[in-house]
Amino acid sequence: MLDVDLTFSRPGFSLSANFTLRSGGITVLRGDSGSGKTTLAKLLSGAIAPQKGRIVSDDDVWFDSDSRINVSTQSRGIGFVIQTHRLFSNLTVEETIRFPVLFGKRKPLLAFDELVELLSIEKLLERRPKSFPDSCWAFRAQAAKSASQ
Repeated sequence: MLDVDLTFSRPGFSLSANFTLRSGGITVLRGDSGSGKTTLAKLLSGAIAPQKGRIVSDDDVWFDSDSRINVSTQSRGIGFVIQTHRLFSNLTVEETIRFPVLFGKRKPLLAFDELVELLSIEKLLERRPKSFPDSCWAFRAQAAKSASQ
């Protein structure tokens, strides 16, 4: 379970979030451009810190402004994928999907072969970004995210 209660602001933007997520699922953030989706993902991952609040994963406190706790990004066991054409432009689809496990030392929920079969992407594994039409990027990002969740 992930319990979040935080506030963050910078010039021209403020974000307040208070929610609980159950463990074991995939969460999608959606909203208008500039609404704070990427900022929230960065706050949860530890890439940036809230000014105030608390983020607790199960019984692990990741951030607590009152106690001055701010666990490093690497120790949080969370990842996010931004859907952009610049996402790992030097990697194949297979390398992109394996990245969180190999470099983030994360245990995947599905074995790689199971994920490939589930998404029916066997023929895409060796392809690189330049060989994909623009419409494939969202799919590629989702595949990478699914493998690391």
